[in-house]
Amino acid sequence: MKSHITTQRQQGFTLIELMIVVAIVGILAAFAVPAYQNYIARAQFAEAPTLIDGLKTSVVEYATQNGSCPTNASEADRTPGFSEPDKYVGQYVAQIELSTESSEGELVCGITATFKDTAVSPALRTKTVSYQSSDFNDTDRGTIEWTCSTSVEDPFRPNTCTTETETTGEVAG
Repeated sequence: MKSHITTQRQQGFTLIELMIVVAIVGILAAFAVPAYQNYIARAQFAEAPTLIDGLKTSVVEYATQNGSCPTNASEADRTPGFSEPDKYVGQYVAQIELSTESSEGELVCGITATFKDTAVSPALRTKTVSYQSSDFNDTDRGTIEWTCSTSVEDPFRPNTCTTETETTGEVAG
């Protein structure tokens, strides 16, 4: 008489194997989530320079034709042809203010974007991005250059805007 010995094959995964997989996924997520948050903040930051770029040509044209920088801080001081700060907005930017950064003998214009205090990455809330022009009265230059500064912390600002400044006030978003 022959005896049949049957072996039963293992099907599926053991509990320890599943726990190892869950631990590996958890470790990977611990690295991925902060990196993704930095990516989101940097992507949101990009809106401010994009909006400011749209105003640079108008500011340069006005300053070269009129010998002064346009402003829009208040209704009384607003330069004709330029809107109030809260009219220049984006999905993450609350306002853009035009200013004169001039000292004696120099004509330097400024454009400052302020991020909203809600619906934006916590690293950007109420922070500012400012661009200052080179001196319009420096006729040897031939071109106007813009320098970027920001109150946004280092991991969230792009390489093109490296100077850190202090935050100047808060804006309701």
